[in-house]
Amino acid sequence: MGWLKKLNQFDRIGINNITCLKLSAIFISCFTVQSSVPPVFVQKGKDVLLDVNNVPEDFTIFVWKLEKENSILVTFYPGGNSKISKAYTGRIDHPDNKKYSVILKNLQETDSRVYTGRLTTDDGDSTLVQHNIIGINQRSQTPALLCKSTCWMLQ
Repeated sequence: MGWLKKLNQFDRIGINNITCLKLSAIFISCFTVQSSVPPVFVQKGKDVLLDVNNVPEDFTIFVWKLEKENSILVTFYPGGNSKISKAYTGRIDHPDNKKYSVILKNLQETDSRVYTGRLTTDDGDSTLVQHNIIGINQRSQTPALLCKSTCWMLQ
């Protein structure tokens, strides 16, 4: 339990909002969570659902985009048409039962970021949903640690 005592010392010296993910018995990866959106950890190579449920029918445009870069993954138009950006061609699927949700296939560590579902209507723009996806290298046999002001073991 010496490692847990060490991790709790981060809070005492004023370093917080650090997420540590123990990926194997030897390797620990630490990164700062720069989003208020809770992270979802997805194994590299797996698919992840970017889900949205509350898209009104009277919209002008709905897009899935990368939060920080403003890059668009998919654009949906009224009537059900959609356009996948060239960078994501072959990596985006539409689930049968979710009209504006998308599946990002073959997740890579470089895909770790906040994905935003953004709606434009006659009344303006709004964010409907955000997903903070974090790709991890492998499924670990050891539990993961999530540290904010305290540490939790994720198993």
